[in-house]
Amino acid sequence: MKLILAILVTGIFAFSAFAQSASIEKNFAANIKRYKVEKYSVGEDSSSGYDYLVYKRGAQIVKIRTIWSSSANPEWWIEDAYYKAGQPILMVELSVTKRQYRSVVKGSQIALKIKDRYEFEDSKLMKWTEKGKDVGTGDARWAEFERDIFTTAKNTLEFYPEMKEQ
Repeated sequence: MKLILAILVTGIFAFSAFAQSASIEKNFAANIKRYKVEKYSVGEDSSSGYDYLVYKRGAQIVKIRTIWSSSANPEWWIEDAYYKAGQPILMVELSVTKRQYRSVVKGSQIALKIKDRYEFEDSKLMKWTEKGKDVGTGDARWAEFERDIFTTAKNTLEFYPEMKEQ
């Protein structure tokens, strides 16, 4: 009886952890019309640059979409950083084609290919999915990726005032 209860409790916690990360994106999509969107562009050089879509609820930033494009490089990308109370909770790296770029930069919510996902809790990497496969905490790259991806998400949020000035 205790074994069955332990299995059920473990299953519920595992499902709720998965459902929580999926619910971040679903909750965002469900409330998309409630967010104010600010758009910024920052040139990198004459052939490449960044576009930013900042989604806000009041003064609170909920998501920042960073879109990198280049006329010299065929591989463009997007980083979606989701925030709660000023802290990163999810970072999703996506691929974007030249054809999709115009729709994405306008704020259209279209399906894009997910490359990697990073889920955070209390400033710690809790789950990492690389090309559709979970990466375990025992992976030699874990500590470096935890630090780098969290720093990227924090820096994107901290760059917001500078975006507004450009």
